[in-house]
Amino acid sequence: MVSGHEDGCIRLWDSSGGTSDDLVPSRILKGHRSFVRNIKFSPDGKWLASAGYREDLRVFFWDLRSKGEPTHCVFDNHDKGKPSIYAIDFARGRHALITTDSLGRIFEWKTGSGQPELSKTIQAEGDWIFKLAISQNNRWIAVVEGEKVFLHDLAAQEDEHPKPVQLTGFDTREIWALS
Repeated sequence: MVSGHEDGCIRLWDSSGGTSDDLVPSRILKGHRSFVRNIKFSPDGKWLASAGYREDLRVFFWDLRSKGEPTHCVFDNHDKGKPSIYAIDFARGRHALITTDSLGRIFEWKTGSGQPELSKTIQAEGDWIFKLAISQNNRWIAVVEGEKVFLHDLAAQEDEHPKPVQLTGFDTREIWALS
């Protein structure tokens, strides 16, 4: 298990003791200067991505096999007024980290080499993408933009500019989570 905290620390928890009384942090990762907004394990468990909040608008990529500082900072908007990252997730099978920001952009970072590289940017219909989910076949990404849900085609080439598909037939204000 992993948790992100207001002090900017990420705690990895050891639950091998078998009871909640035995739950202790096995490792503390330090790199963020403020709140840790979002954290995700890679599908193989070797990597961790974390996104900061408020005064720390950075996304870190951690190699859990090493000790110490984050391996890479994939996104750094440390100035106030810059876009902040809201959602992060790993695309299984694509060796990619997907992030979204407050300007309605979706970023795909290739992670196969262990050094994330920006490979694709998709401009969404609106802004403030708070949640994302990636389909099991890694082709589609669903994002909540305001009170609407859109599907974006990750397999499309950037120069194709495919129109996203809006999901309808339900009250989108009721969406609290996507998976």
